[in-house]
Amino acid sequence: MNHQKHTAVFDRIAVFIIVFAVVLLFSYYLLRIGNHSNSNPVVQKSRKALLIGNALLHYQEDHAGQWPIRLSDLVPRYIPSTNASCFFWPQKSEAAANSISENLFSEIDNKGMFVYLGERGFQENLVLYERMNLWPQGENAASVVTLTTNCIVMRVSAKDVETRLSHLPSVGTTP
Repeated sequence: MNHQKHTAVFDRIAVFIIVFAVVLLFSYYLLRIGNHSNSNPVVQKSRKALLIGNALLHYQEDHAGQWPIRLSDLVPRYIPSTNASCFFWPQKSEAAANSISENLFSEIDNKGMFVYLGERGFQENLVLYERMNLWPQGENAASVVTLTTNCIVMRVSAKDVETRLSHLPSVGTTP
């Protein structure tokens, strides 16, 4: 009888360890999905925006529906420092992107691949958008990746983003 109890406990522990390992591996895969170098750049940027959108939703859950003031507020709690490269394009070296420092936070907010509007963009349904100066003229420059207030990733015309930004007095034009 005692042997059966030990076996049942061991079975539960083994199942827990296996489930935990599968969840951990799947989470790691999701965090790294935006870093595939052989994917289409538009797909890569959309994946990165989706990862950031997911982190923004988790931030809101923990902060009574409030949006972060800066994108860098998501690191390291909502986007681990090991995946900070999701903020940059062209791809920042992993070593540089993964080192947590005040410089990294400043780079995310001022030189990252996305311009973050947060609550300021609500009236135009725009939380963040891809910096338009990342593409050489003529190469995908006519459209950019955006994230809506309900965290849906969309690719829209650069002209549409500029028009929407012009309706926001505190934002001005695109950097």
